[in-house]
Amino acid sequence: MRLEDIKAYCLNKWRAYEDYPFGDMPICYKLNGKVFAQIYPNQEDFKITLKCTADAGQFYREVYPGVVVRGYHCPPVQQPYWNTVYLEDFPDEELLNMIDHAYDTVLHSFSKKIQRQILTADEIEIRLIKPKEYPLLKAFLYDAIYLPEGAAAPPREIVNQSELAVYITDFGQPDDLYLLAEACGHILGAAWTRILVGKVKGYGNVDDHTPEFAISVKKGFRS
Repeated sequence: MRLEDIKAYCLNKWRAYEDYPFGDMPICYKLNGKVFAQIYPNQEDFKITLKCTADAGQFYREVYPGVVVRGYHCPPVQQPYWNTVYLEDFPDEELLNMIDHAYDTVLHSFSKKIQRQILTADEIEIRLIKPKEYPLLKAFLYDAIYLPEGAAAPPREIVNQSELAVYITDFGQPDDLYLLAEACGHILGAAWTRILVGKVKGYGNVDDHTPEFAISVKKGFRS
């Protein structure tokens, strides 16, 4: 994944911001003053250090030995809670999962009161989607997948399966309708309908004339 794509993904996190507390490197991304990601953009040694729980950190180090290691620059007592990922040929989807986990780990390190303050969204705007925002559909479709309590999240590639992809493939047909919920420049949720006909139909199909409805809200803003 390109440096600019990683930076954009980190900055797209709610109330995340870029900071340079140690000079030009690393490029740090913070939430409420706490770092969740540190990027080292050297072309010869391209890597990122991410916050993690001890269990998740150990899991990733076992799955990607030598590629995911303990935070190399951290004091020994902190190393179980940071992973450094060497990014050459590292799977993009796995990297995004690890950034998500890093952000969530920092968010949940705050008290419930502070978490509520961070996740407060004022002046929410409901609007139609713009064609240039169609690439967002895949992420919202993934977030809309129902997961029972305690179930592990499926791989992001699951939305490419035909029974799910039918909800977003070639979106923009005359009968398609898509609304976004936006606050402070961040897209927090989406709702959309389409009429599905043909061999592959949606899970709630009634007939060839009744739209199917889907709704997706980013995890931190549910309930």
